[in-house]
Amino acid sequence: MSLLDIRKEVVKVSGRYDLIVDTMDYVDNGINSFIIQGQRMLDRKVGFGFGQGKYFVDIEEGDYLIKLTNCRAINEVWVANSEGRSQIIKVSEKELRGTSGPFETSWLTAPFSSMEKSTPSYYYPTTLRRIPENGSVTLDSATLTSYLDTLAPFDGTFNGLILLPPADGDYVLEISGLFYTNLLVEDADENYWSINYPNLLIMAAVQQLSKMYGGVKSVANWDNHIDSELIDVEKDFISQSITDIDQMEG
Repeated sequence: MSLLDIRKEVVKVSGRYDLIVDTMDYVDNGINSFIIQGQRMLDRKVGFGFGQGKYFVDIEEGDYLIKLTNCRAINEVWVANSEGRSQIIKVSEKELRGTSGPFETSWLTAPFSSMEKSTPSYYYPTTLRRIPENGSVTLDSATLTSYLDTLAPFDGTFNGLILLPPADGDYVLEISGLFYTNLLVEDADENYWSINYPNLLIMAAVQQLSKMYGGVKSVANWDNHIDSELIDVEKDFISQSITDIDQMEG
């Protein structure tokens, strides 16, 4: 189903005809925001199967800060070029700042631009949010001890990772993790939920409406319906994952 089809059904089920312009074209007058909220809620409930994904990004010499779109959580990071592919090791903030782990103290006092470049071997999942959000960090302060993870200008992207050492050439990063589904924006847009489980997306949107305007009982009822449907969806993925398992290991 397209966004327009989903919008029509959400309005019919909820009775909120005030959230469209008219019943001729069902032009959005606020209902889309609840569809978006419902989709995000479904994404957060799902940690199996299609909740997981791979994000590929090209990096160039000197790159070390990678911004991620629609990323919920990073599970693994791999780097590849014409010479091969290898997994990048996750490090903690303490390791990043040199209080433990593989990094030398000299790395902590040098701007990234002057660090020795090589194939990235480590990554640190970071937040790109600054407080205040329009605050700035000067280039003169561009060292690890000066919170380089938040140096880039704020653009609404909160998730990212730092690569060490900075890349010495062109690579492709393969980032595995949990990701949000692409939003439905135009009337003809479709995504995983609207194509495969439109009923769930409709219920989720109506539930979000109930959260805003309805009572606690209404929200709980919709939540139970959604969870019941998701259990059946998860059973399919479990069945697929155990297809090749003939016996229990012991």
